Amino acid sequence: MLGAAAIYLAGAAGQFLTASPVLAYVGLWPFLILQIVLIGAWYTLHAQRLRAGGRGIAAAQGIAVIHVLAIVLLVLVGAFYMENVSIAGWTPASFLLVRQIMSFNRGAGDLLTLLGLVACVALLIPPVFSVWAARQPGLQT
Repeated sequence: MLGAAAIYLAGAAGQFLTASPVLAYVGLWPFLILQIVLIGAWYTLHAQRLRAGGRGIAAAQGIAVIHVLAIVLLVLVGAFYMENVSIAGWTPASFLLVRQIMSFNRGAGDLLTLLGLVACVALLIPPVFSVWAARQPGLQT
């Protein structure tokens, strides 16, 4: 559970890689690379936990793929949402994007808003799975 918490904490801190000064200097690549590393670490940790419990790792693989697709979808939605938004200071653009999606800034029926909501909901799946995996008993030897 501590390993998963560290991964989620690093992911939250990594949102500051979408702050305006970072984006202006190096672009979105550091954020995307961090996401790849964190998803890989998340998968490794959960696959080990599932194996220790005598279970297959297909669920962890599927959720890792869902996480990757959700990040890709949010980046694509963000490209359209954030084109006219000025970002000041160290406020992460990712926070502003989620706030715009959740406030239905473009209207409730807008396709981008709906896709953004789907991606945000998909990002809730890994933490729920982490709690489930942590509560599973290990193999008794």
